[in-house]
Parts: sequence; C-alpha cells; structure tokens
Amino acid sequence: MNKLLAGLLLLSLSAIPSMALADDAPPPNLFNDVEYGDEGYWEIYDLKEAGIISGYADGSFKPNNTVNRAEFAKIVSTAAWDHDPSTDTLGGELPFSDINVSDWFEPYIHKLFTQNVISGYDDGTFKPSNTINFAEAAKVLVNSYECFVITEGYDSWWEPYTTKLLDLEVVPDSIQEDTSPWYAKEVTRVEMAQLVDGMEDVTEDNDGVCPSN
Repeated sequence: MNKLLAGLLLLSLSAIPSMALADDAPPPNLFNDVEYGDEGYWEIYDLKEAGIISGYADGSFKPNNTVNRAEFAKIVSTAAWDHDPSTDTLGGELPFSDINVSDWFEPYIHKLFTQNVISGYDDGTFKPSNTINFAEAAKVLVNSYECFVITEGYDSWWEPYTTKLLDLEVVPDSIQEDTSPWYAKEVTRVEMAQLVDGMEDVTEDNDGVCPSN
C-alpha cells in the first residue's frame, strides 16, 4: 500500500514541470506571417481579438505592406465608431466622384464622412486607392477619437494632429525615426495596428475619452 501511494505521489510530482511549460508557452502565431515576438504582435493580437482586423484569405496579414485610404477608413470606422454596414445604414450619397455606392469600402468612408472626420480633396475626389501617409492617418485618428486640438498657430495643416499623437505616445518608432520626412511616411499595416490599438488603449484608460493632454 505504501509503495502504491509513493508511486502515485511520484507521478503527481512528475506532471508539474510539464504543466508549467504549458503555462509559459508563447501565444500561437496570429497569421502565417506574424509570429510571437514580431514587432506589433500584441497590437495586431488586440485588433484581431476585437474583430477589427481579419487578414487575408491565404492566412497572412502582410504586416509590411502599405495601407491605402479605403483600408484605413475601414479599420478606423470599425474601431472608433463600431461601424457595422450590415446594421448601421447611412442615408444620402457621398460627394466624391471616385466612390460608388457599390464599392466595398463605401460604407466605411461614408461613416467617417457623416462624422465630419474626412472631407476629401479639393477636386471632389477621395482617392481611396492612394496609400495613406502618417500626416493623413493622424488627422483621421484624432478626428475619429474626438481628441481636442487647437489647429491655429501651426505652419502646416498636419502638425496639430501629428503633435497630438506624439503627446499621446501612440506613434511607432518606425514612423518617428523615418527620415523621408517622417510625417509623410507611408503607413504600413503593422504601423496601422500600432496606431489604432494605441488610440484604443489611451481612450479606454481615460473612460472612453481621448485624453486632453
């Protein structure tokens, strides 16, 4: 009997290390090209868990690809406004000559337009397929999360928006360290995730409101 109890105790103790290893195991890869430890992993993880991003049909996320204006509109309208085209019906037509109501991205751009987040270009276009740069992305984010900014007193239209994001400490190092110049840097998909998740975090930490600092 004593031998039996000793054997059971030995088996129990031998199982402990394997359980510890299981608890310490890294999270699974999110996409076939985004692994644990990659730059932006946790930001991509947060947005995927929240249903804001889903990646491509081939199982990839393509983190280093740039983001166009239509794609950015979809991510931000989904994150900041919880916009769901299947339930949130928007009336009227957009004033942009290069967007049709049948375009997949129309509902997301429509949402941002009705919230006075975007206005398009002076020639009446939106240029949805153009790659978005950091200056443009900063304005969309600041307006979408309803951050207070003073726009007077700056030399360039984009400065109050980029300054606000810098103050909130949500700008990735890869953008700040760019020399092309940095405010005109084309935003990649991983940088988009870092920017949007950063805004989600700072507003969540401030009772759902963009901090005034």
